[in-house]
Amino acid sequence: MRVFLLSNYNPASVSFYVKRALEKIADDLKCFSSKIIEDSWIKCSEDIDVVKLIESYEKKPDFILFVECNSPPFLLPKNLDKVKIPTAWWAIDNHLNFRWHKEYANYFDFVFFAQKEYVPFAERYGLKNVRWLPLACDAEIHKDYLIERIYDVGFVGYLNSKRGKLFSELNEHVNIKNFQGLNPYEMAKVYSQSKIGINICAREDLNMRTFEVMSSGAMLLMQKIDAGILDLFTEGEHFVFHDLKNTQEQIKRYLINSDERNRIAENGKIFVRQNHTYVHRVQQILNSIFLYDSSKQKTNTRNYKFYVQLGLTYSKLKHKETAKSFFSLSKKKNASGYYLYRLRYILFYCIEKYNKLKKVRF
Repeated sequence: MRVFLLSNYNPASVSFYVKRALEKIADDLKCFSSKIIEDSWIKCSEDIDVVKLIESYEKKPDFILFVECNSPPFLLPKNLDKVKIPTAWWAIDNHLNFRWHKEYANYFDFVFFAQKEYVPFAERYGLKNVRWLPLACDAEIHKDYLIERIYDVGFVGYLNSKRGKLFSELNEHVNIKNFQGLNPYEMAKVYSQSKIGINICAREDLNMRTFEVMSSGAMLLMQKIDAGILDLFTEGEHFVFHDLKNTQEQIKRYLINSDERNRIAENGKIFVRQNHTYVHRVQQILNSIFLYDSSKQKTNTRNYKFYVQLGLTYSKLKHKETAKSFFSLSKKKNASGYYLYRLRYILFYCIEKYNKLKKVRF
């Protein structure tokens, strides 16, 4: 199988792990990114024409996968709807970018959201090609390095003011070791040196850290959220919840009860590595496309909806002039349909805004 992978690649982003997984599955892989990238990625323009890209290669791909990386410059390829092979998008940060995700998703044959709760919301909005595909671990990187667990609690991630305040208060009673700016291997070694890996989520999202901590052999102390975690794991068997109010008590409890902590950590490590790696996720994408849903390929038509959806995407990503041109094309196709669509967009915007206000933001 020959695959083209597109992303505005960033080291340690999901596209880094997807590339590694595809290298184990695909016979031939070409990776394209709009950013300054590593040697194994091919530099492309932010608005690369995918039809021309395919034509530039004698051997055509069987499949194009686009993976979101939430850092500019955003890669917004042109003419994906015109290619005659399956296209798929793994949209990662739905909890941050759902407003344009639900528009841009119409541009692809198959769409996978990393955050479960946004799938039914997208379906109510009218999407028919979206499903849940949670994040994962890389079993070769996020592993137990079998070194001494010298940290009571480890956390690798950005410390904003709210997280800093929480950890400062906790550190008056328990010892939390925080690291920032580590590469994936360094991060995994921190968790391999930690008895407990604490997880704080940005907006109650099921993040990468969930899987990485477990795979590295630390006991995952997970912020209490829904987000589909109980569809994947069992609390008390693979991880433990904390609710931001009882965090200190939970840390003390599992530091004292080392047998219970080690049992949960070991169960979590084995289970996540057997069921939730990026190889599993890529295989799920391929199965969805080539085994079950091939009849859904190439349903896009360039009607007024097509242009207003692209216009809303480009507008949100601050490509104002391009957005205006798409809106103009939409109005020429169907002015009343265009304005009704914009009205529905505003309605869903208000609902989304309300739902975000109810979430704990960290």
